[in-house]
Amino acid sequence: MALAERMRFSNAWRDRLQGLAPPWPLDPLGDVRTQRRALYRLGAERYRDIALLRAAQGDMSRSRLAELLDLAGKWTSPRFPLAGRDVTALDIPPGERVGQLLAAVREWWEDGDFTPDRAACLAYLRELAIGVPPA
Repeated sequence: MALAERMRFSNAWRDRLQGLAPPWPLDPLGDVRTQRRALYRLGAERYRDIALLRAAQGDMSRSRLAELLDLAGKWTSPRFPLAGRDVTALDIPPGERVGQLLAAVREWWEDGDFTPDRAACLAYLRELAIGVPPA
């Protein structure tokens, strides 16, 4: 942060630099599912930056780096299909519980490799919120 201030970096560059500080949340040996999750959480730009840093550190081969960069260039980050209004529609008042439920459903959705659709996410939300198992 001191370097960014001394060099008078823009806020965007400062944030990018800060996001590249170790520990790096990227397992270069993880399977494609692990890579997609990292891409979703990091965003393509930060994912590529960290992959390059890990390769420079000697954590992967050139061919593995090429695979990861190719995945980052081709993969489109999915949009999480729920929002707070989906939770409050279950008569749960706005507040901390809404965020906790959304976080739990998002984690489940990510664990499912982003494949559960809106209906499946809503069913899981209902199950978590009011104990009603999906039909």
